Amino acid sequence: MKKWIAVGGAAAGLGIGACVAGSGGGERAGVATPALPPESPATGPVATVSYLAPEKFTAMERRGIGWLVAAQNGDGGWGEDAGTESVVGNTALCALVLIRSGHTPERGEHRAAVQRAVDYIRRAASAAADRESSIEPKRNTQLQRKLGPNVDTFLAALLLAEVGERLPEAIRPTIREELQKCVDRIEQSQREDGSWNNGGWAPVLNSCFAAVALERARDVGAKVDDARIVNAKKYALGNFDTEGKSFAKGAMAGGAGVELYAAAASQRMLSVKRAPASAPAEVRRLEEIVEARSGDAKQAALGRLSDENFLKGFGSFGGEEFYSYMAVSEALSAKGGDEWSKWDGGIRTRLANLQNQDGSWAGHHCITGRVPCTAGALLTLLCASN
Repeated sequence: MKKWIAVGGAAAGLGIGACVAGSGGGERAGVATPALPPESPATGPVATVSYLAPEKFTAMERRGIGWLVAAQNGDGGWGEDAGTESVVGNTALCALVLIRSGHTPERGEHRAAVQRAVDYIRRAASAAADRESSIEPKRNTQLQRKLGPNVDTFLAALLLAEVGERLPEAIRPTIREELQKCVDRIEQSQREDGSWNNGGWAPVLNSCFAAVALERARDVGAKVDDARIVNAKKYALGNFDTEGKSFAKGAMAGGAGVELYAAAASQRMLSVKRAPASAPAEVRRLEEIVEARSGDAKQAALGRLSDENFLKGFGSFGGEEFYSYMAVSEALSAKGGDEWSKWDGGIRTRLANLQNQDGSWAGHHCITGRVPCTAGALLTLLCASN
């Protein structure tokens, strides 16, 4: 199957490239899915063995993590709030919080919670039909309505990429196969313009999750078509209006009219690591052109981070705001320096003021569930530790 770097849609104004065949990939039929374990029962207290020392975390982070663990369902998943029906996307977000705070299926105070979450994701992935882009059997969930119908697959891939090498050696090949199937689904659902704007209220954030999932999967050795990632970066650059020096164009096309969403998502996508030397020459050349032209877009996004009206996003806080903050933190923390330090200090103060007394964060528009909002806030905070 050919993989294309498209020139239409939001990126057409770049004036670069035509259709470029990618580096392969596509469907991988005939890979048997091994039988999965039954739902893991909840276990009693376990010894605290964490990759990160407890003093690394503030009281804000510890309270948030404690609330998330208490909100986990008996089946290993998380819903929109404590006690609600589990869904894949929320479960992947919460498991990522635990993994990035030093817990794995084998180590850490919350290792049982991580294992149960991984089992939940694997059961969902195993049950999904090969033709389905989404591994979440439920339709019209809150995350799907607001971000896009395939967001659960993107988040599951991100989780499998990060947890796979932290599992026992014997199970790693199976996890790699399951990750590869998710990667194939992500690639097959990408649009010609490089986005994953297939529905949802703010699909530019959905596209960001998809691109980052491919990046992380490639990092751990999954077969990822480098052209797909370059196409996503080209889409991100196309969200920037070179004349107006803003992301208003991208906001109207996929950001629900909110410039924060388009700027943050595009900034993170443009920070995705470059294709390896093994990528086709035409793919690497296009990526070089996109990166050479992305300086103004990155600078414009940075320039807005001190604008309070910009940071308010929709005007009140929802999950979309938390995911935007996470995207900015991931992009800036990779570079470090004064810009990162200034942003991290400011966003910590903002999130501290928004945290509920019980340790959770809640949304006041669109993505309102305490689980996805708390996970988004914690993933933003944990960028400093990772």
